[in-house]
Amino acid sequence: MDFVLDLVVEIIFGILVEGSLEASMNSKVHPVIRFLLLSVIIVIYGGLVYLALKLAIEEKSLLALLCAVIITVIVILAIKKKYDERKGKEIK
Repeated sequence: MDFVLDLVVEIIFGILVEGSLEASMNSKVHPVIRFLLLSVIIVIYGGLVYLALKLAIEEKSLLALLCAVIITVIVILAIKKKYDERKGKEIK
């Protein structure tokens, strides 16, 4: 039963983050809403990185530090990819 709950939470979380990222890059959405959605994404991933860094410092865990760095890099690359795709569509 725990597996099903984990799966449902993961799917909902994925839809929320992916939808927020897509809407925040869409020029048809009002700028205030885009800013709020981008803020939600930053808060979610910032909290995740914060928890990994806190764990790394408290437990002196190199693995947790590595996870924080990897999460940060993946988020930056995902946002850069979406931004580049958006710029490519505007040029054409």
